[in-house]
Amino acid sequence: MLLTVKNALDENAQWHVISAKGLQTKMQTGLTQIYWQWQQKGRPAQIEFMPENQSSVVLMTMSKQGVPVIEANKAGCEQLLSWFVDEQYRNDQINLTTTFLNRDAVTKLHNHTNNANGASEKICKFEYAQHVFLYHLFTGNLNVSS
Repeated sequence: MLLTVKNALDENAQWHVISAKGLQTKMQTGLTQIYWQWQQKGRPAQIEFMPENQSSVVLMTMSKQGVPVIEANKAGCEQLLSWFVDEQYRNDQINLTTTFLNRDAVTKLHNHTNNANGASEKICKFEYAQHVFLYHLFTGNLNVSS
């Protein structure tokens, strides 16, 4: 079915926009599911989450805000992405790059270095089909721009 939709679109760029929106929706839905599972379980320090693209449960450490605790490095960003994108697509088909942004890069992106609580922002950056996905590790916010 997916191939039929792809072939029906005239321009390759249009296909990438649809794919990028699908990735955004998948990530936002998954993050919302994680948050509400954490709420339902009584806000524990850890929850077990079953990503739909994996065959085993992932044990997640959660912040007091209900956000998965992700290591502030490239490996942590790749782990986050693995919850939502199959390995074969991460490695072969969608040419996704993962970068952890440090304080200087965040300053260039947002013209500031602090979040509302005064803490330095830490952001995972994913690029796909000329779309930039920014996942804020402290707040759990996902921003997408093209």
